[in-house]
Amino acid sequence: MDTQRFQANNEVSTDGVKAIAMQVGKKREEQQDAVAFGEGFLVVADGMGGQPDGADASWNAVIGATMALERLTPLSKRQEINGVADAARKQVAFMHERRRYGRYLWNWPATTLVFAVSDGEGGAVVANLGDSRAYHLIDGTLRQVTSDHENWDGSITKAVGFGDDLPDLFNVFGGRLLLATDGLWLELTDEQITLIMSSADSDLEVADKLARDASDAGGRDNISVGVWTL
Repeated sequence: MDTQRFQANNEVSTDGVKAIAMQVGKKREEQQDAVAFGEGFLVVADGMGGQPDGADASWNAVIGATMALERLTPLSKRQEINGVADAARKQVAFMHERRRYGRYLWNWPATTLVFAVSDGEGGAVVANLGDSRAYHLIDGTLRQVTSDHENWDGSITKAVGFGDDLPDLFNVFGGRLLLATDGLWLELTDEQITLIMSSADSDLEVADKLARDASDAGGRDNISVGVWTL
């Protein structure tokens, strides 16, 4: 199955196994998120709004990550997971080299990155840098899998585009997996997310409702979600 990558203001798509949905929201003029899915993986990135060219950063990170994932899925070793993040980092670094953003980190394009890859046994390995999150719903209980990499004031401490930090790694098994940019969880409570994720609707319908509800609830940022029933 061919990999599908998206960066659009309003997009809903599925590969029959997992689904993505995107909304630009009500406050942003540009979609700075990017998402992708392919055989055995799902990727979500959020270009950092305080940095230049956030949209290009997220798009390039997703391109780098998916190229690595296409070669390596299913993944099981830490160094292989780290290699995916490194591929995303190198792709964004090409932007730095081409456009010469200057010597200071705060002038460099950067993006969050969260991705999941099948472990081949009914579960997935999740990795993240930044504050895009993974949630796992099983037996009606929603759990935030990832931890946000940010300071008390909300500034991001780890991202693709500055530094060489390794992603945090987590394992999930069964149930339904959600990857989301902060535009989702800024607007919807865990209880609201749980209710939508617990429905018998398809992954496509769930993804679409999550993104639309978050936009309707305020839409302060771009919203991108990926839903995957493992």
